[in-house]
Amino acid sequence: MPITQESSEAVSFYHYWKNGGCREDGQLFVFDGEFRETCPKLTEDYEVFDYFKKDMYDLLNGTPYRPRNAWLMVGGPGAASKWHVDPNATHAWNAVARGSKRWFMLPPSCIPVGVYPSGDGSNMTQPVSLLHEWWPRFFEETEALYGDKLLQGTCKAGECMFVPRGWWHCVINNDDNDDITIAITQNYCAESSVHKARRFFRETPHCISGLLTHDCDEYEKLQNEMADEFDKRLRKKRPDLLARDDSPKAPKDILDSERHDGNGEKFSFWSHLKSMRKTISYEKK
Repeated sequence: MPITQESSEAVSFYHYWKNGGCREDGQLFVFDGEFRETCPKLTEDYEVFDYFKKDMYDLLNGTPYRPRNAWLMVGGPGAASKWHVDPNATHAWNAVARGSKRWFMLPPSCIPVGVYPSGDGSNMTQPVSLLHEWWPRFFEETEALYGDKLLQGTCKAGECMFVPRGWWHCVINNDDNDDITIAITQNYCAESSVHKARRFFRETPHCISGLLTHDCDEYEKLQNEMADEFDKRLRKKRPDLLARDDSPKAPKDILDSERHDGNGEKFSFWSHLKSMRKTISYEKK
């Protein structure tokens, strides 16, 4: 029988899926941020793309300040991640190993209709169910308001989606013969995002997420110390980035910049990616 809140018996997700649990509204969606520690053999089944390997938060490895950054996701058709912006001023990649996912993305300045974030991004109000509430009420209005700024696409098994820092996105598992979808996602701080990360840590420490402690007082303490700790490690390991960031002539982040082409049309980094119309794929082992 499907798992309910009253269930005390531990069952596997496979049992839950086979017994119809994944067809429930409000179904379970495995979002495991500890799979590398609890099942390290899984990490031998994939390798991070070279494009995404350099993570400036690796400077915090071995300390309690290092945010959790990788998750294993398992869910049935209709399981979804609601509209959100990824945490801690990071980019992300999401690779599908089984099944497929439907993606919807909006640039940072385009807040989805029906979604109400607080000014600092610490809180979000939106419909509880993406598929059964937001979709029928707000999708068409969002599409009409933003037009081709609303990017839509399907990521299939063997394909990988890149999510730029600050971009709004939501994701729904497709109904592929009533199968489950399995994916791995990872967040990272690129060199070009260091100035954004430093500002994020300084101005909104209460928004820092993914720290490993479960003690509330310790968590708040680490949040408030993060900016100084990150700067200290940059000063020791990457002083060039710190100097570049503090310089009045520091180059703009390509994701935040906008220029005009020879015809007077606006051009951005994401416009370039869209014009290429390519997907990044990886080989399944």
